[in-house]
Order: sequence, then structure tokens, then C-alpha cells
Amino acid sequence: SFIDNIINEHFAIHAAEIKAAFDEGLKAYRL
Repeated sequence: SFIDNIINEHFAIHAAEIKAAFDEGLKAYRL
């Protein structure tokens, strides 16, 4: 449904942001 698509898209974007922040955290930790 339309609402399901919005929710799925929101979580996909949010998950990508979390992964990016996590990857940046790993880089900082390794330095």
C-alpha cells in the first residue's frame, strides 16, 4: 500500500544513514 511504501522507504534511508555513521565510526576508531 501507499503507506507501507512510505514506511519502507523511510526505514531504508534511516538504515543507510546508520550504516554510514557506523562506517565513519569504525574509520575513526582505527586511526
